[in-house]
Amino acid sequence: EMERNFNPLYELPASVRNVTTVERSYTPSLGVRDVWEAESYIQRDGMSQQLIPIVLTPGVTSAYGRVVNAQGHFRHDEILRSNLVRWEQQGYYQDNWAEPGQGNVNASRYAVLSFRACRADADPLNAGTDSSDFHVALVNPSDEVVGTPVRISGTARLDDPTGSVALIPIASLLLGRNPALQSVPIPLSAFRTSPGQLDYVSGIRFIFDVQPTGAIWLANIRFHTTYDVPEL
Repeated sequence: EMERNFNPLYELPASVRNVTTVERSYTPSLGVRDVWEAESYIQRDGMSQQLIPIVLTPGVTSAYGRVVNAQGHFRHDEILRSNLVRWEQQGYYQDNWAEPGQGNVNASRYAVLSFRACRADADPLNAGTDSSDFHVALVNPSDEVVGTPVRISGTARLDDPTGSVALIPIASLLLGRNPALQSVPIPLSAFRTSPGQLDYVSGIRFIFDVQPTGAIWLANIRFHTTYDVPEL
Protein backbone atom coordinates (compact mmCIF):
# COMPACT_ATOMS: atom_id res chain seq x y z
CA GLU A 1 0.00 0.00 0.00
CA MET A 2 2.80 2.43 0.84
CA GLU A 3 4.41 1.97 -2.58
CA ARG A 4 1.19 3.06 -4.28
CA ASN A 5 1.74 6.54 -2.86
CA PHE A 6 4.68 6.81 -5.26
CA ASN A 7 2.95 5.19 -8.25
CA PRO A 8 1.35 7.89 -10.48
CA LEU A 9 -1.35 5.44 -11.59
CA TYR A 10 -2.83 5.68 -8.09
CA GLU A 11 -4.39 8.83 -6.71
CA LEU A 12 -2.69 10.39 -3.72
CA PRO A 13 -4.54 10.50 -0.40
CA ALA A 14 -6.65 13.63 0.05
CA SER A 15 -4.54 14.51 3.09
CA VAL A 16 -1.62 15.06 0.71
CA ARG A 17 -3.13 16.37 -2.52
CA ASN A 18 -5.22 18.98 -0.71
CA VAL A 19 -2.14 20.50 0.89
CA THR A 20 0.50 20.71 -1.83
CA THR A 21 1.44 19.89 -5.40
CA VAL A 22 3.15 16.50 -5.75
CA GLU A 23 5.04 15.38 -8.85
CA ARG A 24 6.01 11.73 -8.66
CA SER A 25 8.98 10.09 -10.40
CA TYR A 26 8.65 6.34 -10.05
CA THR A 27 9.75 2.98 -11.40
CA PRO A 28 9.04 -0.34 -9.71
CA SER A 29 12.42 -1.72 -10.79
CA LEU A 30 15.47 -0.97 -12.92
CA GLY A 31 16.47 -4.61 -13.27
CA VAL A 32 17.30 -5.65 -16.83
CA ARG A 33 14.62 -8.33 -16.69
CA ASP A 34 12.00 -5.86 -15.52
CA VAL A 35 12.55 -2.80 -17.70
CA TRP A 36 13.87 -1.89 -21.14
CA GLU A 37 15.21 1.64 -21.43
CA ALA A 38 14.26 2.56 -24.97
CA GLU A 39 15.59 6.13 -24.80
CA SER A 40 17.79 8.08 -22.41
CA TYR A 41 19.15 10.67 -24.89
CA ILE A 42 22.78 9.63 -24.64
CA GLN A 43 23.47 9.99 -28.36
CA ARG A 44 24.03 13.21 -30.33
CA ASP A 45 21.11 15.46 -31.18
CA GLY A 46 18.79 13.99 -33.77
CA MET A 47 19.65 10.34 -33.10
CA SER A 48 17.78 7.84 -30.98
CA GLN A 49 19.53 5.62 -28.44
CA GLN A 50 19.64 2.92 -31.15
CA LEU A 51 21.39 5.38 -33.52
CA ILE A 52 18.31 5.75 -35.71
CA PRO A 53 17.37 9.29 -36.85
CA ILE A 54 14.42 10.80 -35.00
CA VAL A 55 11.55 12.39 -36.94
CA LEU A 56 10.37 15.98 -36.46
CA THR A 57 7.54 17.49 -38.44
CA PRO A 58 7.82 21.15 -39.57
CA GLY A 59 7.66 23.54 -36.63
CA VAL A 60 8.82 20.94 -34.07
CA THR A 61 12.37 21.06 -32.69
CA SER A 62 14.43 18.85 -30.40
CA ALA A 63 17.57 19.60 -28.36
CA TYR A 64 19.26 17.15 -25.98
CA GLY A 65 20.70 18.45 -22.73
CA ARG A 66 20.00 18.98 -19.04
CA VAL A 67 16.77 20.33 -17.58
CA VAL A 68 17.25 24.01 -16.70
CA ASN A 69 14.93 26.69 -15.38
CA ALA A 70 14.47 30.21 -16.71
CA GLN A 71 17.46 31.44 -14.66
CA GLY A 72 19.72 28.80 -16.23
CA HIS A 73 20.02 26.66 -13.08
CA PHE A 74 20.11 22.89 -13.52
CA ARG A 75 17.42 21.02 -11.62
CA HIS A 76 18.50 17.38 -11.97
CA ASP A 77 21.64 15.29 -11.57
CA GLU A 78 24.31 16.17 -14.12
CA ILE A 79 24.36 12.64 -15.57
CA LEU A 80 20.66 12.79 -16.51
CA ARG A 81 20.14 13.65 -20.17
CA SER A 82 16.83 15.02 -21.40
CA ASN A 83 15.27 16.33 -24.57
CA LEU A 84 13.76 19.79 -24.89
CA VAL A 85 10.94 19.45 -27.43
CA ARG A 86 9.24 22.64 -28.64
CA TRP A 87 6.42 23.01 -31.13
CA GLU A 88 5.50 26.25 -32.89
CA GLN A 89 2.65 24.53 -34.70
CA GLN A 90 0.88 21.22 -34.37
CA GLY A 91 2.90 18.20 -35.42
CA TYR A 92 4.91 15.42 -33.80
CA TYR A 93 8.27 14.18 -32.57
CA GLN A 94 9.03 10.49 -33.15
CA ASP A 95 11.76 8.45 -31.46
CA ASN A 96 12.67 5.42 -33.58
CA TRP A 97 14.20 2.15 -32.39
CA ALA A 98 14.57 0.56 -35.82
CA GLU A 99 14.85 1.75 -39.40
CA PRO A 100 11.48 1.85 -41.19
CA GLY A 101 10.67 -1.66 -42.41
CA GLN A 102 13.82 -3.13 -40.85
CA GLY A 103 13.02 -4.44 -37.41
CA ASN A 104 10.80 -4.05 -34.43
CA VAL A 105 10.39 -4.44 -30.69
CA ASN A 106 8.01 -7.07 -29.34
CA ALA A 107 6.16 -4.84 -26.90
CA SER A 108 3.63 -7.54 -26.03
CA ARG A 109 5.97 -8.85 -23.32
CA TYR A 110 5.64 -5.56 -21.42
CA ALA A 111 2.81 -4.21 -19.28
CA VAL A 112 3.46 -0.47 -19.16
CA LEU A 113 5.17 2.24 -21.21
CA SER A 114 6.52 5.16 -19.19
CA PHE A 115 8.49 8.32 -19.74
CA ARG A 116 9.47 11.28 -17.61
CA ALA A 117 8.34 14.77 -18.54
CA CYS A 118 8.00 18.32 -17.28
CA ARG A 119 6.89 21.63 -18.68
CA ALA A 120 9.67 23.96 -19.82
CA ASP A 121 10.04 26.89 -17.43
CA ALA A 122 8.90 30.28 -18.73
CA ASP A 123 9.14 29.21 -22.37
CA PRO A 124 7.23 31.68 -24.59
CA LEU A 125 5.64 28.77 -26.46
CA ASN A 126 3.84 27.87 -23.21
CA ALA A 127 2.28 31.31 -22.90
CA GLY A 128 -1.47 31.29 -22.45
CA THR A 129 -1.64 27.87 -20.79
CA ASP A 130 -0.67 26.64 -17.32
CA SER A 131 -0.26 22.95 -18.22
CA SER A 132 0.88 20.96 -21.25
CA ASP A 133 -1.11 18.25 -22.98
CA PHE A 134 -0.57 16.02 -26.01
CA HIS A 135 -1.05 12.48 -27.29
CA VAL A 136 1.36 9.54 -27.28
CA ALA A 137 1.24 6.75 -29.86
CA LEU A 138 3.24 3.66 -30.74
CA VAL A 139 4.23 3.11 -34.37
CA ASN A 140 5.04 -0.03 -36.34
CA PRO A 141 7.82 -0.66 -38.90
CA SER A 142 5.53 0.70 -41.64
CA ASP A 143 5.42 4.01 -39.73
CA GLU A 144 1.72 3.51 -38.93
CA VAL A 145 0.14 4.26 -35.55
CA VAL A 146 -0.52 1.09 -33.57
CA GLY A 147 -3.94 1.11 -31.91
CA THR A 148 -5.20 4.43 -30.55
CA PRO A 149 -3.10 7.39 -29.32
CA VAL A 150 -3.36 8.12 -25.59
CA ARG A 151 -3.84 11.63 -24.22
CA ILE A 152 -1.40 12.15 -21.36
CA SER A 153 -3.68 14.41 -19.32
CA GLY A 154 -5.56 11.25 -18.42
CA THR A 155 -2.50 10.09 -16.46
CA ALA A 156 -0.52 13.17 -15.46
CA ARG A 157 -0.66 16.96 -15.23
CA LEU A 158 2.34 18.80 -16.63
CA ASP A 159 1.82 22.08 -14.82
CA ASP A 160 4.06 25.12 -14.66
CA PRO A 161 7.06 24.50 -12.38
CA THR A 162 6.57 25.35 -8.74
CA GLY A 163 8.85 27.40 -6.52
CA SER A 164 8.95 29.37 -3.33
CA VAL A 165 7.69 32.68 -4.64
CA ALA A 166 5.36 33.38 -1.72
CA LEU A 167 7.63 32.08 1.04
CA ILE A 168 11.10 33.28 0.09
CA PRO A 169 10.81 35.98 -2.59
CA ILE A 170 14.52 36.85 -2.74
CA ALA A 171 15.66 33.24 -3.02
CA SER A 172 13.00 32.57 -5.63
CA LEU A 173 14.16 35.53 -7.68
CA LEU A 174 17.77 34.32 -7.62
CA LEU A 175 17.25 30.58 -7.96
CA GLY A 176 14.03 30.50 -9.92
CA ARG A 177 11.46 27.75 -10.11
CA ASN A 178 11.99 24.00 -10.05
CA PRO A 179 11.01 22.13 -13.22
CA ALA A 180 10.94 18.51 -12.05
CA LEU A 181 10.61 15.49 -14.31
CA GLN A 182 7.66 13.35 -13.30
CA SER A 183 6.79 9.85 -14.44
CA VAL A 184 4.01 9.38 -16.97
CA PRO A 185 3.08 5.67 -17.02
CA ILE A 186 0.70 4.36 -19.67
CA PRO A 187 -0.59 0.76 -19.46
CA LEU A 188 -0.17 -0.77 -22.92
CA SER A 189 -3.81 -1.82 -22.76
CA ALA A 190 -4.70 1.89 -22.99
CA PHE A 191 -3.56 1.93 -26.64
CA ARG A 192 -6.46 -0.42 -27.49
CA THR A 193 -4.46 -2.45 -29.97
CA SER A 194 -5.71 -5.41 -31.95
CA PRO A 195 -4.26 -8.88 -31.24
CA GLY A 196 -0.69 -9.13 -32.50
CA GLN A 197 -0.13 -5.40 -33.06
CA LEU A 198 2.15 -4.98 -30.05
CA ASP A 199 4.43 -7.68 -31.47
CA TYR A 200 5.65 -5.16 -34.03
CA VAL A 201 6.54 -1.78 -32.57
CA SER A 202 9.43 0.32 -33.84
CA GLY A 203 9.04 3.70 -32.15
CA ILE A 204 7.04 6.18 -30.12
CA ARG A 205 5.33 9.31 -31.43
CA PHE A 206 4.58 12.38 -29.30
CA ILE A 207 1.71 14.07 -31.12
CA PHE A 208 1.21 17.77 -30.41
CA ASP A 209 -2.39 18.20 -31.51
CA VAL A 210 -4.06 19.47 -28.32
CA GLN A 211 -2.39 22.88 -27.96
CA PRO A 212 -1.15 25.05 -30.85
CA THR A 213 2.30 25.62 -29.29
CA GLY A 214 4.28 24.35 -26.33
CA ALA A 215 7.58 23.24 -24.84
CA ILE A 216 8.39 20.23 -22.64
CA TRP A 217 11.36 18.24 -21.40
CA LEU A 218 11.33 14.46 -21.98
CA ALA A 219 13.53 11.73 -20.48
CA ASN A 220 13.75 8.00 -19.75
CA ILE A 221 11.36 6.31 -22.17
CA ARG A 222 10.90 2.81 -20.71
CA PHE A 223 8.95 -0.41 -21.10
CA HIS A 224 8.15 -2.31 -17.89
CA THR A 225 7.34 -6.01 -17.60
CA THR A 226 5.82 -5.56 -14.14
CA TYR A 227 3.92 -2.52 -12.89
CA ASP A 228 1.11 -2.19 -10.37
CA VAL A 229 -1.82 -1.13 -12.54
CA PRO A 230 -5.17 -0.36 -10.87
CA GLU A 231 -8.10 -2.55 -11.84
CA LEU A 232 -10.74 -0.69 -13.82
